[in-house]
Amino acid sequence: MKRAGVGWWLAVMVLCLLGGVLLSAGGWLPFERVKALVNGLSPDGNFKILTPFAMDELRLPLRMGGALLVLAAAGLLAFHRKTQPFLSKIGPALRGLPAEVRELVGIFHPRPGEWPYLLGLLLVTVGAVLARLLFTSDPMVHDETYTYIAFAARPWWDLFSDYHLPNNHIFHTMLVKLSTGIFGMAPWAVRLPALVTGVLCVPAVYWLGKRLYSRSTGLLAAGLLAALPTWIDYNTNARGYVPMALFSVLLFGLALYLREHKNRAGWLLFAGLGALGFFTLPVFLYPFGMTLAWLAVSALAEGAPAYGGRWNLLAYAGAFAALTVLLAGVCYLPVVMGSGLDALIANPYVQRLDASAFFLRLGDRLGGAWYEWNKDLPLWLEVFLALGFAVGLALHRKISRVRIPAQLTSLVWLALVLLVQRPDPNARLWTFLIPFWLVWSAAGLVEGLRLLRVPARWRSGLLALALVGLAVFSYQRTLRYFPSLAPGPGNVENIALYLQPLLKPGDGVIITSDDGPALWYYLRLYGTDDRYYVQQLGERTLERVYILVDESVGQTLQSAAEDRRLEGVTFDFAGAQHLTRIGGTSIYLCDVGYNR
Repeated sequence: MKRAGVGWWLAVMVLCLLGGVLLSAGGWLPFERVKALVNGLSPDGNFKILTPFAMDELRLPLRMGGALLVLAAAGLLAFHRKTQPFLSKIGPALRGLPAEVRELVGIFHPRPGEWPYLLGLLLVTVGAVLARLLFTSDPMVHDETYTYIAFAARPWWDLFSDYHLPNNHIFHTMLVKLSTGIFGMAPWAVRLPALVTGVLCVPAVYWLGKRLYSRSTGLLAAGLLAALPTWIDYNTNARGYVPMALFSVLLFGLALYLREHKNRAGWLLFAGLGALGFFTLPVFLYPFGMTLAWLAVSALAEGAPAYGGRWNLLAYAGAFAALTVLLAGVCYLPVVMGSGLDALIANPYVQRLDASAFFLRLGDRLGGAWYEWNKDLPLWLEVFLALGFAVGLALHRKISRVRIPAQLTSLVWLALVLLVQRPDPNARLWTFLIPFWLVWSAAGLVEGLRLLRVPARWRSGLLALALVGLAVFSYQRTLRYFPSLAPGPGNVENIALYLQPLLKPGDGVIITSDDGPALWYYLRLYGTDDRYYVQQLGERTLERVYILVDESVGQTLQSAAEDRRLEGVTFDFAGAQHLTRIGGTSIYLCDVGYNR
């Protein structure tokens, strides 16, 4: 055995042993001892984020991690004759990484004859930006404003550790905090991460379509994604579903490459993308498992010459899937420390449904997703996309560059995970599938024409005509929502503008409808102090309150006020003044009393 190989083996064993001892110590020592040890890591000598609650939540992961590392060290020692040769490959692998990185970057380089397609892709991407710009100023709505107010506008540790609602798509929220920290809290700045990742999906879909089928398929899929109304809506809504979709497309495209090439830099990128996907949304399990399912079936069906056999490829996939989960687990440690493990794995808002409720909702939810995907589309285009998907699946062996159809492996995986998890499968759960759906549909349309022996120049002309038609459709849709090509304030923003000059010390605002977070956001945007937004009256005494009554959902003055459940507070409903009505919301001014 070479000395270098023994050195790597010894280094890994010592690291496992020391890491196991340290983690086990953290899991078993009393809180006071651990706190005293880690206080030295803080400049002020007080590691504030380690609280008794955080320590209690960390004990089980620390103990399990420590035990696994100690067992790994013991295994290395017990089977040193087999593990030393394996670990001796670490040095050569590290020295070979730069070359593998260059090879990996090469998969994005243009190929001969691709420049006309790239020019088309550039025009489509610019069109995608233009089609979304006005929608970034649309009225802010509940979920995205709650994301900003409750998470992104708070200190960094709170952002990473607070998971009281699964509304916190942490990686996306981090991007929102960076964006608003640089550009301010205007709606477009809050939505900028979703916008950028949504537009990046357009070239990513071209790349995926090219690798699965052809450059023409990729370009048509990119054009469809750029113009698809529901995708524009998701790209201009500050939520994490679009970043998750981008990671899904990139991960699957990378899997196509790794299926044929043994590239450790690519596998490290695979684990990194997967971890970011999970750190955005735990339901990244769906596209991540979808990718692994296709990779596994392909390896079993076709072998893996680049890896020296199918089982070696499966071993790589399993090892880097484990690394993905490990990295994601490290990312979520602040959540465990701040909100508890149950907030992550047993959140009441994402509870498993019983079988009868699940199957009762499944049909309606899937129908709702289909309706959302085809929002604002003409019926003929809906039919064409569905027909393209069916043709692409039927002719898969003749038109695809891969043997195993991802449509089928994805369907099997998603059906299996749905049956096991039984979540409430609302439409946004399937957002990550939209780019894949368009690639599969575009393949049937484009490659079907090729199989019908339509001349290449006619196919190119039809593709150009389709892209122009999609651009015109997108422009007309923008005019429908913004006839003067200028956005205006929505009802909630107008309410904030109405209230802002009226509020004075001793006043408060009560709103108990779903517009509450949006109103809070707009009041803050226009410089109104948060103290006017009434959630509780424990810290101060009010003289009067503006009560917002959403009559469109059946609220009354009394129900709107009492829904806030303010103990010891009485309202002079008889003397309340009706000031105005904006949209479906009436605004009342009411004096406040206290039962002491």
